[in-house]
Amino acid sequence: MKKFKKFTLLFFIGFAIWFLIPPEDLFDEPLSTVVEDENGKLLGCRIAEDDQWRFPLIDTLPNTFIECMTTYEDERFFQHPGVDPIAIVRAMGQNIRSKKIVSGASTLTMQLMRMSRAKSKRSLKQKIIESLLALKYDFHYSKDYILKLYATHAPFGGNVVGLETAAWRYYSTSPENLSYAQMASLVVLPNNPSMVHPDRNRQTLLNKRNFVLKKLFDNGVLNEMDYKLAVEEDLMTRTYPLPNHAPHLVEFHDRMGNDNNPRIKSTLDFSLQKKVNSIIDFHHSLNEQKEVHNAAAIVLENKTGKIKAYVGNAPNSKQEVFNDMIVCARSSGSILKPILYALAIDKALITPDQLINDLPIDYNGFAPRNYNKQFSGVVQASNALSQSLNIPFVNLLQQYGVHHFLNELSQMGFETISKTPEHYGLSLILGGAEVNLLNLAEAYSSLTYIHDHYIDHDSKLPTHIPVVSYLQDESIKTNHIKITPGSIHHMLKAMEKLSRPDQEGGWEIFNSAQNISWKTGTSFGNKDAWSVGLNKNYTVAVWVGNSSGVGRPDIIGADLAGSILFDVFHQLGGAAPFEKPFDDLIEKTICSKSGMIAGPHCPESTLGWLPHSSKRTKPCNFHQKIFVDNRDGKRVNLSCSDMTEMIDTSWFVLNAAQSHYYKRHNHDFEPLPNFKQGCDGSESTESISILDLAHDSKIYLPVNNDGEKEKLIIQASHIYDQDTIYWHVNGDFLKSTFDDHSVALDLNVGRNKIKIVDNDGNTSTTVFEILN
Repeated sequence: MKKFKKFTLLFFIGFAIWFLIPPEDLFDEPLSTVVEDENGKLLGCRIAEDDQWRFPLIDTLPNTFIECMTTYEDERFFQHPGVDPIAIVRAMGQNIRSKKIVSGASTLTMQLMRMSRAKSKRSLKQKIIESLLALKYDFHYSKDYILKLYATHAPFGGNVVGLETAAWRYYSTSPENLSYAQMASLVVLPNNPSMVHPDRNRQTLLNKRNFVLKKLFDNGVLNEMDYKLAVEEDLMTRTYPLPNHAPHLVEFHDRMGNDNNPRIKSTLDFSLQKKVNSIIDFHHSLNEQKEVHNAAAIVLENKTGKIKAYVGNAPNSKQEVFNDMIVCARSSGSILKPILYALAIDKALITPDQLINDLPIDYNGFAPRNYNKQFSGVVQASNALSQSLNIPFVNLLQQYGVHHFLNELSQMGFETISKTPEHYGLSLILGGAEVNLLNLAEAYSSLTYIHDHYIDHDSKLPTHIPVVSYLQDESIKTNHIKITPGSIHHMLKAMEKLSRPDQEGGWEIFNSAQNISWKTGTSFGNKDAWSVGLNKNYTVAVWVGNSSGVGRPDIIGADLAGSILFDVFHQLGGAAPFEKPFDDLIEKTICSKSGMIAGPHCPESTLGWLPHSSKRTKPCNFHQKIFVDNRDGKRVNLSCSDMTEMIDTSWFVLNAAQSHYYKRHNHDFEPLPNFKQGCDGSESTESISILDLAHDSKIYLPVNNDGEKEKLIIQASHIYDQDTIYWHVNGDFLKSTFDDHSVALDLNVGRNKIKIVDNDGNTSTTVFEILN
């Protein structure tokens, strides 16, 4: 007897210890990856590893589920301790009267234990174990948590597990949006999940649903009118695909694994994501006719760095739609030019509107041309950016240094630009490097953040920049960007001047028009079309092309990518214009013609706000003081004229090559006057120049139909339109030209030398190589 008492005592002590130890997790099945927007709306999901649609633990249970489920399965759920003694007594009576088991008296908590032990066979022993586990679980956890676990792991037919999945699969909505009739049709399923099928057992399902609705009516949950309307509702008729509004973002998280965070709350805006999807889809339907099959877009909120929309590819594309083009590295085209422009201003290489060269160039065989195949002679730096001229920016990169530019791009987060300066060379600014849309959007958004932070925080530069990574976790990166707010401001203003797509033409005249700074890019071979746009609130970046890398003539940044960009901005709403960061600017007198700090000979000037770096720039050297005869306007000096006959005047002076191209686009341009006869014509300005043929060029001459090499056409320019030029080829005099200074030359393979001379002894020489 003592042994029995001792055994009994030890048993109860052991049971008490077991009972008081918190239970382990009930379920270890794999979960679906679920990605939501910033407000918890479902963006997309991926099936679990065991091919079940099983969402993570539900956040909130709607009252309709709690009322319907407890009414149908466990009316005393909130009163009993996990096991319902009253239900057990009632079940025993029913089973005795029926002489068979017709009721099991299982509570929802007991059913939850049975779900967690699905591999165990049904028996009285298992029933007792489930009851004990239910008591323990109910002791340690709240009723709300137990219901959430049940709603998450209950089977709802086929491979549909959990209330959330069932709501989306059978009614294409979230649980909180279900009516009482819809919820009632779902809560009867876990008891017999094979019941649901669009073409099977529908009457049985209808009867059970109506049984739940009648009990809700009897219990006063539904009034008579609601009850009558509820029983008239149709049952589910089909299964729906689960939402897939951000497939590439969801796919990324699914590949990364979801063990730590299977329910991922992104920073995306559900409504905006759907709108951008629709915009991409609409333009894809147009572009497909041009054999352009892929597109991507991303929207960032500037003040937080949060990604608000993420469309990795055209949703309905039939060509490589699974490629996430937001993170794919592609040739950048001209999309990095604004950054170089801002850096060059910051390093005092130029002022924002300074005239810079737009002439034929050749850097060791690299001889780029502008997209329009024309030259301007000289052009304002801001216009060179808004017109996306190649030559001025190649020259600018040569001045700035490829190494230094690469370092700045690295600091800005361009992860795919990782090779040496020698690898990229000067082609870096024209698409020689590859970037991805994510890095591009983050970089431009960061520049806007620096600009506005400086204005909003008493002229203090930010020490850190908010960034929302691809993994959705908000983080902070140290601000290593060295561009000052004043230079960024001039970059933004220059980007505003870029001509907009046709539907945006004349935007400046409308008060409601959006202030958008934007830039486009088109890669070599028309393989990639880029656009990036910024206003005070958002940064939008767009890529259009073929994921396969196949080029098409219509793949042009301003057309394909630009039109998408402005459609997205229309959905974002307007924003205030960028303010001037006055504390990072100084008021300077600027030459109206050259855009440089006004020099002593500038005839017209204006006051303007420039970055502090402009104090280190040179004053205007385009305007020079010259002397002309007060009778005929000829140019004179003391060698041929008396001071009493001379008038000093300011003249806008370009060298021979600059003036040759400049006057084609500026018909009011007046070259320097000719010297009066008898005057010493020596001058510092380059008056004679060989065009289109840089020193040390390498040239390949095509072969004509007769198998002979074509002649090389060479042009020259003289600062005075009507002057004679004498041509010498490889030391031999060839001919003289007047007015039309062009010659056609038969040249041998190898190195050749051309020298030209004018009547005043001014010369220009170039050496080049004809390739075999």
